[in-house]
Amino acid sequence: MANFDENQFLVRLSTKNEPEVFDEADSAMIIGPEDGLGITNAVEHRDLLGFTKSLMSYVTSDNGDSPNTWDPISLDPGIGTEVHGISSILDKSGTSTDVFFIASRGGLILFNGSFQVPELSWKIEALWKRINQANFHKVQVAYDSINKYIYVLVPLDAATDPSHILFADCSDGLDYKKIQWSPWAFPFAPTSILIDTVSKSPILKIAGDNIYKQTVGLINDNGTVITNYVKMGLAPDKSNGVINHFNAFIVRMIGSGSVEVELTGLDNSVITHPPNFNVTATPGKEILRKVNYVAEKMAIKFSMTSINETFELSSLIIYFKALWSQRPQ
Repeated sequence: MANFDENQFLVRLSTKNEPEVFDEADSAMIIGPEDGLGITNAVEHRDLLGFTKSLMSYVTSDNGDSPNTWDPISLDPGIGTEVHGISSILDKSGTSTDVFFIASRGGLILFNGSFQVPELSWKIEALWKRINQANFHKVQVAYDSINKYIYVLVPLDAATDPSHILFADCSDGLDYKKIQWSPWAFPFAPTSILIDTVSKSPILKIAGDNIYKQTVGLINDNGTVITNYVKMGLAPDKSNGVINHFNAFIVRMIGSGSVEVELTGLDNSVITHPPNFNVTATPGKEILRKVNYVAEKMAIKFSMTSINETFELSSLIIYFKALWSQRPQ
């Protein structure tokens, strides 16, 4: 596919089995001139050929005749993307699996024959909304189909160029409830991402002033501290307006270093910091810590902020009891 005519609505498709041959008359296809938006991307999926614009998408298929007779139809009038917003699979453009991902302004969306909602980025909706809309065309998406990782390079807040990577671990399934998201920041400005294949093992490469590659097992970022943290959801799931006294937690954790603890209530209110505790690689026991926290709900955050410190959390039990209800009986 190519566009030689400087017409934002027109694409040309090459002659079958001749990727460099474009017939002047038969290769042209006009995509939605009535919407006023230019074509930003194209992707093949099964027997369909999809086209995106900034805010909408179209699809067509081979009818056995020349491309100028193919009929592009609207796929979704509210979902589109920019020039790098369709996921590359490993180091290849487009799709080499049965799915691909599209970075729309509403979120990261899975396409498996149709667009799936809620968006895969549902958990980080507030973070996704921080992407600088004026520079959304600089968003890039890459998919490691072997390890089931998605990388989205984004300019957040006032950044005019990419500033962060939104990392998604989808090894538990392509379900918006199961995907685990983490925002990555860097001591340099990342400009592009690529998942290269070396010895059949995918390697993430990030371009900045230099090209950096991800090294498995490294626990500092080129000599800079990597802040490790996990924040659990609010407990209990349902409190019905009851004020609870949270008095202890038991955690199963291994690692090396000092773990900082932060307790917060609803809307990140009533922040307290119980004493730190140390973890080792072979503790041989669970860790019990008493707390004195009164609120309707409580969330626990564990973090490490010194270089080369790391931890793995495998279980957490929170102890609490109801004190009184805020609601009239």
